[in-house]
Amino acid sequence: MSDYLKVLNSHLARGNAVEFHELLNLLKNQSKINDEIYFKYLGFFHLKKNNFDIAEKNLLKSSKFNDQSFDTHLNLGVCYI
Repeated sequence: MSDYLKVLNSHLARGNAVEFHELLNLLKNQSKINDEIYFKYLGFFHLKKNNFDIAEKNLLKSSKFNDQSFDTHLNLGVCYI
């Protein structure tokens, strides 16, 4: 895993919303992550915050780019529970 994803995961785990969103958008704008990863991380973030509808929308967007992603489908299942 790249260093920038480690930092992103750290912000996600700690609940640092501002830092998480700033880094996520920076990575997207610099083309260091693709759309699949961008929407997956947004989904993870909102799932962690119990924003299930927003998490579902972002995870579904991510799955359109890679319908074989286990963690995306797993987290969609959590949204539906």
